[in-house]
Amino acid sequence: MNDQLAFFDCNAQIGRYGVKHPEAFTTADKLVEEMAHIGISEALVFHSMAKEYAPKVGNRMLLDDIKGRDAMHPCWVVMPHHTDEMPRPDDLPAQMKQAGVRAVRAFPVLHQWRLTDWCAGDLLDMLEANRIPLFLDMDQTSWDSVADILKAHPGLNLCLLRTSYRCDRMMYPLMERYEGLRIETATYAVPSGIEEITRRFGAKRLLFGSGLPVTEAGTSIAQIAYADISDADKRLIAGDNLRALLAWGG
Repeated sequence: MNDQLAFFDCNAQIGRYGVKHPEAFTTADKLVEEMAHIGISEALVFHSMAKEYAPKVGNRMLLDDIKGRDAMHPCWVVMPHHTDEMPRPDDLPAQMKQAGVRAVRAFPVLHQWRLTDWCAGDLLDMLEANRIPLFLDMDQTSWDSVADILKAHPGLNLCLLRTSYRCDRMMYPLMERYEGLRIETATYAVPSGIEEITRRFGAKRLLFGSGLPVTEAGTSIAQIAYADISDADKRLIAGDNLRALLAWGG
């Protein structure tokens, strides 16, 4: 069944990190090897050093480490520009296009800033205006914060990672209001949850993600491959939704 779906992983990492999980790999070579083994065609990848050290440094390392690997697509980690640790929002889209970067990720709790307009409004305005997808782990925010972000930036393409099996009561009201809200499937462990979101909101609201190398990808693939939805919807979730999101740069 895998052969019929071109899986495009929205949540993969390379690079060494502080607390290494047993059996977890760190290099781009090993990620490519695991992708080939498990049946993942492409991956949106960020670098651990952009998360655990400095975004500028890790983003540069990412481009170097995945250079020439067509199956890997860079995802930059961003933060507000006020301390000169990140380009100004007006300059960022051109730099991203030049580097082939079509998506960004944020770690506001870890990096000690706030996803509020007084702190990151210029950045969020730019992402919304350019339709650049923002990937955000739920351990880096709260549902109240997600609601506030989307209220202030209703056109933002916000993709939530690492949700849980108890998020529907908070997520559904936001999905009803904001078409740009999406979630990855890896940790969305709700019985028949994929089927219900597809029925209520459409398959376009779901993105395949694995969490490699911290988590194993087989379960994430099986969630989609064996979901009780149409083959067309499976193709959207497996990869076509993410490909559409990354097309903003032309």
